[in-house]
Amino acid sequence: MKDIGDLFASLSPEDLAQLQAAAADLFGSAEKSPPEPPPAQPELTQLLNNAQLMRRLSRVMDAMQQEDSRTRLIAALKPLLSVPRRKRADEAIRLLRLMELLPMLTDGKDGGLFGF
Repeated sequence: MKDIGDLFASLSPEDLAQLQAAAADLFGSAEKSPPEPPPAQPELTQLLNNAQLMRRLSRVMDAMQQEDSRTRLIAALKPLLSVPRRKRADEAIRLLRLMELLPMLTDGKDGGLFGF
């Protein structure tokens, strides 16, 4: 995939809903929408799909907590910044972590988070 636009164009509506829910859980959201009911599946298949998704999401959550030299530098500079710039530093750290997650979502081991 050449850019993030191609990535989003290749997602199904169900994939987008899962991605939005994961992002809302990670970063919180001002609006809470009721979760959509899952499509009807046999219990075993649904349980296996949920277990695989939870395993993949756990890897994503672990990756979100890892620091690298860039995030450590920004975090070290935060006490020296004004309050508005501290907020921007937090946003920069989140953006850097999201950029590190992009390969996991697209072509990681076992087909990426959403299987593409």
